[in-house]
Amino acid sequence: MLEHLEGERREALARLTAEHPDRCAFGLDQVWAAAGGGGIDLLCVEDGFTYAARPVRGGDSFEPADHLEHPAVLDDVVDEIIEMVHRTGGRVVIVRDGALAEFGSVAALRRAGS
Repeated sequence: MLEHLEGERREALARLTAEHPDRCAFGLDQVWAAAGGGGIDLLCVEDGFTYAARPVRGGDSFEPADHLEHPAVLDDVVDEIIEMVHRTGGRVVIVRDGALAEFGSVAALRRAGS
């Protein structure tokens, strides 16, 4: 089972780097925007990566949350993105911590035509 999981992780990371750059989204803001439109085919997220934040005006970017009790704060933006991707039929692969460090711990491949 572990060998299968590791193979799936390697394949997902290779697919991200092999696709056209214009289909990739890197970091929370770009990935959030792509997920909101249902346009993610493959989402890769580092294991353990969470981010409590408040959407900035317009809702297409985030700022760190200083008061987690505030109603506008999402306790985990990453979890929200994962749920959006699942709802729209995208694939989610959790990768090892540090595997996406250069991309802000989260990256996605948009669907063709999105």
